[in-house]
Parts: sequence; C-alpha cells; structure tokens
Amino acid sequence: MDMQTSFLDRLFESGLLIDTGIDGLYGRSGIALALFHHHGLDVKQWPASVRKALWG
Repeated sequence: MDMQTSFLDRLFESGLLIDTGIDGLYGRSGIALALFHHHGLDVKQWPASVRKALWG
C-alpha cells in the first residue's frame, strides 16, 4: 500500500471523507471542509439539486 492510499484510508476511517465509489469524488465532513479551506485547497461543491438527483 502506498503512502497516498494509506492516507486516504485514514481519512475514510476517521469520517473526514466519505468514499463514493468514484475515484477522486468524495463526500466530506464539515471539519474536512474547514481544513481544506484553511490550507487553501479548492473544493468543488455540488448544488443541492444535483446532489439530490445523483444520490437521492
């Protein structure tokens, strides 16, 4: 297991990220979003209507 995979696994296990089954597309917790913004990372958010259409 490489370092990146291990780090992603830890993020999933902690509940900071949620695995959607699609590579590179993750759900995230409020804590994760705050950390991403604090570190200047660009986070794309789906509008509510798109989220509902895709995931119910």
